[in-house]
Amino acid sequence: MSVTMNSMGVTNADWGVCGFTSSFYAMWKLEKASRPQLMNAPRPFTVLAEIKTYLRMLQAEGNRAAIQAIEAFCQSFGPPFDTFTVEKYCDHISASVTRRESDILADGLFSIGVPPDTVADYLRRMWGYNSKVIQVPPGNDTGGDAIIGMTVKPGTVDPGGNVVHTLYNLLVHYMYRRKGLIYSWGNDPYPSIEAAAAGGAAWAKGWQIGWVIEIGSKT
Repeated sequence: MSVTMNSMGVTNADWGVCGFTSSFYAMWKLEKASRPQLMNAPRPFTVLAEIKTYLRMLQAEGNRAAIQAIEAFCQSFGPPFDTFTVEKYCDHISASVTRRESDILADGLFSIGVPPDTVADYLRRMWGYNSKVIQVPPGNDTGGDAIIGMTVKPGTVDPGGNVVHTLYNLLVHYMYRRKGLIYSWGNDPYPSIEAAAAGGAAWAKGWQIGWVIEIGSKT
């Protein structure tokens, strides 16, 4: 595992931006020509600029359905995201241009939860990959290469002591899986989902795959 590929997921250790960092991992493996572009991904503001570009594209085309889906998902995580809007998020990025990288990285308000369909749409728009979203019943995961969405069981309590009530069957995290290895949080690849859950967050031991985003052919 290269240091560069590891560092692409580092921002996800401080922010909830796993839909995007999981996509970065996938593109690093699938798009060798894009690696020079992705080498800047570890820089916090580079990640934010990429997210903002995508969100502004949705706004420019008047895609209120996609924007509202993002906002509703973020708000389902509860305070301080219960008043989240895409416009306020983009404004927060714009206002942070001159901030020190260490301060930006420490700002948890740069977290943004995205629905499974949004991850697939991002891969299509920004990288040119048709992708398929599959909702996975417990125990029915095929184990193939994909971005995987982890869900929790009803009644699960997060690190803040709050019962998780997110949308999409209690979706809480995305990881990238390739040839059985799991990429997440900017760590060395994990040998299994169980190892990734145990190594990434103490409360993740009960996580299970609820969504699979299969990355298809180029458009």
